[in-house]
Amino acid sequence: MPHLRAEITPSVLRWARERSRYDIKTLSKRLNVSVERYEEWEEGRSQPTFKQLRKAANVLNRPLGLFFLPEPPPEKEVLSELRRLPGVAPIESPSLAEAVRIAAERREKALELFNVLDDTPPSINIKINMASDPEEVSVSVREVLGVTMEDQASWPDSNTALRNWREALQNDGVLVFQIPSIPISEMRGFSIASRPLPVVAYNSADSSRGRIFTIMHELTHVLLGESVLDSGQAGSHLYAGNAAVELFCNRVAASILVPNGDLLGHQLVRLRSTQGLWHDKDVQQLSSYYHVSKAVVVRRLREFDLIAHGVYESLREEYDSYMPDPESRKSSGSYYNNKLAWLGTLIPRLAFDAYGADRITSTDVAAIMGAKVKHLGKFEEKLRGYNLYFPV
Repeated sequence: MPHLRAEITPSVLRWARERSRYDIKTLSKRLNVSVERYEEWEEGRSQPTFKQLRKAANVLNRPLGLFFLPEPPPEKEVLSELRRLPGVAPIESPSLAEAVRIAAERREKALELFNVLDDTPPSINIKINMASDPEEVSVSVREVLGVTMEDQASWPDSNTALRNWREALQNDGVLVFQIPSIPISEMRGFSIASRPLPVVAYNSADSSRGRIFTIMHELTHVLLGESVLDSGQAGSHLYAGNAAVELFCNRVAASILVPNGDLLGHQLVRLRSTQGLWHDKDVQQLSSYYHVSKAVVVRRLREFDLIAHGVYESLREEYDSYMPDPESRKSSGSYYNNKLAWLGTLIPRLAFDAYGADRITSTDVAAIMGAKVKHLGKFEEKLRGYNLYFPV
């Protein structure tokens, strides 16, 4: 019995492949068909079976019905609009293309949920430019986010700090997403500066302290009104970017995380800065206190002439060569914690609220969460600390 063929629109298949940054050879291999056969599909000389089409839809992360449209949908391509650092070749792997597209789709879903709830998204109303003073910007950001130095100093570890910084940004209308399965050399973070609900994304392959810094670095791009893709190869955490804007974003991020007033008044700084002699264990102490990398600490010390030049150069060379071990950064959390890390907490909160207001169904909530309805109780418990709508 011959296999039933799917009468797809060839140009839509080609569009979906190109948007997902697959070349024909790679996609054909994923679909277990020859290059020649796949080319026939895109040229309209033959058609895939429904089984083959379902596999293609799964690989390209597109709904099956898309391929039957008469023409490609009017979808904004965010990835091509992200500015890249000068000298960094565009790296547009399928995984990265999908991550950026999903982030943009989540933003649209959040806007839709606010509309469903007849609510207005919060907005972080800070506008800056390259002439702004990084220290003054950092003060404004911390005031808007409502994070005091007492709060920051009370966080017991960097994972707690990461959760609290993320939550502060999301409460002020910045969507913060964790991106899995992307090499850090390809992407350290990216920003989508569209208002309201701009997006800040960071790489799960980075260390917790690296992720915190990336959040603030990308937030600065958002405040500048820039949508940017930052590659780990560009040294975005090392003040080594060859673009002035990257240096500016690094300075603002460091100023937010290591406030100058607190740094200058720190007991260890007052003790060591008289001679400028710092040891690794001292830098590590400040690194743990502020939940930033040691590279950020020595650069903040250098900005205020608190460290001897020779000591700074020696430590900077050591710290700048550090890259997180991908094996040590593999997620070890629960399914529910990992899912909330990838989604952020703002969108799930909106979804549960919309369900409670009878604006969407439990199936809608499950689709937004990318989970089964039976798991929603556990998600609600993780998110709120109690269950209001879905029992565990």
